Amino acid sequence: MMNELLEQGSFKTRSWWRTTWLPIFDKGTGDAICWDPRGSFGGTPGQVIELWRTDHDRTVLAPSFDGFLAAYVDSLDAGLWTYDEEDGLDDHDRFKAFLAERFPGYPLRAIDFEGRRARPPAPVAAPVEADPARPVKVYSASMRYEVGDRVAHPTLGTGVVQTIEQTKIDVLFESGRRTLVHARGGGEKLEQPRPIDHSKPERSKL
Repeated sequence: MMNELLEQGSFKTRSWWRTTWLPIFDKGTGDAICWDPRGSFGGTPGQVIELWRTDHDRTVLAPSFDGFLAAYVDSLDAGLWTYDEEDGLDDHDRFKAFLAERFPGYPLRAIDFEGRRARPPAPVAAPVEADPARPVKVYSASMRYEVGDRVAHPTLGTGVVQTIEQTKIDVLFESGRRTLVHARGGGEKLEQPRPIDHSKPERSKL
C-alpha cells in the first residue's frame, strides 16, 4: 500500500516512505517501526527507523535490527512496559531513554518536523578496541577489569570493556553497550596491619 501511494505521488516528500523499508512493528494506524537495509539519510545499513504517517519527522532508533530487538526484549524484562486492554502496550516514554543508554548517540533525528534534514548529531567517541595481548576473562561480579579487557558473559557473549568506575564497567557487546558490576567482594584493598611498637610495654588483655 505504501509503495503504491509513493508511486501515485501521495506523499509530500520523498523522505515520507522508501520502498526498501520493511515494517517490523505496526500500530495498525499507519505508524510503524521499520527495518532500513539501505541505511537511509546517510545512516547505517540495517538501522531501525520510526515512521509516523501524519508527520514529516523520521527518527533512527537503533543502528541495527539485532541490537534493537535485544534492547526491546531487555526493556520488557526491565518492566518498562504496561498492558492496557484499550491502548495495548505502553512504555510511558521510557523506551527511547532505554535505547539512548544502550546505543550512545541514538535515537537520532534524521528528518525534522518540517521535512528537512536534521543537524548531524555530535560525534560519538570511537569504541575502545580489545587488547589481543590479554586473555578473555569470564565475567564475574567479583573480578576487577580494565579498559580494553575482553569479557565473556554467559548470556551477552563476548564484549570489550569501554569505561570503568569503582564498581561498574561499561562493556560493548554485539547487541550494544551494557553496564555491569565488577570488583564486588574481590578487588578491594585490605587494610594494612598497624606496626607494633616494642618500646612500650604491652597491656594485658582482659
